[in-house]
Amino acid sequence: MDIFISHSSKDADLALALIELLRSALNIPQDQIRCTSVDGYRLPAGARTEDQLRAEVRSATVFIGLITPASIQSAYVLFELGARWGADLHLIPVFASGIRSNTLQGPLLNLNALSCDDVGQVHQLVHDIAVVLEKRSNNPASYLRHIASLVSLSTEHLKSVANSPEIDSGIGELLLIQEGTEILSDFEDHEVYYAIQYMSPPSLSLQYPNNLGARVKIVEQRADGFKYIVNSTIYTGDEFTWKAQGIRARKGS
Repeated sequence: MDIFISHSSKDADLALALIELLRSALNIPQDQIRCTSVDGYRLPAGARTEDQLRAEVRSATVFIGLITPASIQSAYVLFELGARWGADLHLIPVFASGIRSNTLQGPLLNLNALSCDDVGQVHQLVHDIAVVLEKRSNNPASYLRHIASLVSLSTEHLKSVANSPEIDSGIGELLLIQEGTEILSDFEDHEVYYAIQYMSPPSLSLQYPNNLGARVKIVEQRADGFKYIVNSTIYTGDEFTWKAQGIRARKGS
């Protein structure tokens, strides 16, 4: 497999635009690209999904993580990125729809990312992939329209988020990271409140002195905060730090 594109199914149109660009620029055969939400590039019928994904995430020569407001909420995308990084294999984070470099956390922060929102960076993406695949790219004039299409689509995604009626137009940054310190009162339906709300439930992590990375699951988001369930060795009455990351929606009351 030449290229594996990790993405959210909500970004299938962006992924297709990226595929069309790479095939036009580098003459990559259809069967050498895996993109599970795009017709013609899905997993084979009858394939054991998790087994095949695990194998292809590791075997692909080029791995592209399409990072968008939707994909940072996707458990599969996070799993695929982590598996690729953990195997110490080639990995290209590609931002789209207004996502910026501070979206990535942990070791992925050390990886240089390129953005679909910038024509120059898309040109570099094509060049860098050609180098890894040891392919010669076609004359740029033959695929400029595909670059324009990808950048335009990424920008349109950003506008659709920015024009949502839930968003305060006075807020400039879309990505929001918040953290605070809490006392665990109950393992079930514990609540964290915040002053600025998210468009959808953010990713959530907990840190506890003797148990870093406690497992949590958000079960409900409301106007004044979200509820989550803790599954770890933290005990009722213990203090911990929570950190939430997602897309900013509007100022809270």
